[in-house]
Amino acid sequence: MAEVALGIDIGGTKLQGLAMDCVGQPVSPAVRMPTGRATDAARIVSAVSAICADLHRAGHRVVGVGVGFPGSVDTRSGVARSSVMLDGWRDVPLARLIGNAVGLPCAVDNDVRAAAVAEVAELVGVGDAAAAGTIVVCAVGTGIGGALVINGTLTHGGHGIAGEIGHVVVDPRGPLCRCGRRGCVGVLASGPAIERAARLGPGGLADAFAAGQPGVRRAVERAARWLAAALADVVHLVDPDLIVIGGGVSALGPAFLGAVAEGVRANVFEDCRPVRVQAAIAGNDAGSLGAARLGWRAAGRLVGDRKCN
Repeated sequence: MAEVALGIDIGGTKLQGLAMDCVGQPVSPAVRMPTGRATDAARIVSAVSAICADLHRAGHRVVGVGVGFPGSVDTRSGVARSSVMLDGWRDVPLARLIGNAVGLPCAVDNDVRAAAVAEVAELVGVGDAAAAGTIVVCAVGTGIGGALVINGTLTHGGHGIAGEIGHVVVDPRGPLCRCGRRGCVGVLASGPAIERAARLGPGGLADAFAAGQPGVRRAVERAARWLAAALADVVHLVDPDLIVIGGGVSALGPAFLGAVAEGVRANVFEDCRPVRVQAAIAGNDAGSLGAARLGWRAAGRLVGDRKCN
């Protein structure tokens, strides 16, 4: 049976599972299941077990599982500490629960940091020198998350929350965030925030923006300014070579990304203005691809290493 690692990307609206072979290639179509604020650990474990069973029936032997979780994670113990995207998660031993259920090693990290693992791998693959430098990865979707890569190494920080861009305050008088503060960029520039500002229903942003509706355009431009303000503060703190924007809102394309890039450069010191701002190249599967690489690591192997062949 062909060996694979399973990557699980848990989001606020869906869970995605994707199997990766030892050279970093997906071996089957991604599996998607709906989630919501009430999604609990039992549902996640059940989903992972079902996906592993399907892979086995398809002739694949899963050697490890990696999980990207939308919240704070103790990566050493695999404990999901908390989430502002999912209710009721407090110090859940997710890696142990999954590992016991499927009989495999399991690693858990924040979902955007998992995506950053995939993004760095893609940058290495295309020979981008930024892969060895300092990168800020920002995912703009149901919420806003971030990850920091310093000198080519993913950084977790002292308490496992390095890169929480979504909770940079850009308007102290703004709306209340689930974290308890007001005016976090996540409540002003996320996909749902833009939809509310544009008076759209859930999931209607992309089509309305493509249609050129003036109110939607204004809402997107305002969100881009908020996001740029938050990223400018991050630039002054870590002086990155590259800012990568991913997540569903980034699919709005060059108009959104260009407005963010322009806003960042307008708000940073002159010495920081060479920073590049670009769309993520790992695509919409970045979270599950990066999580699969974590799964290989949990199995004691590295993607592309001779030991995995």
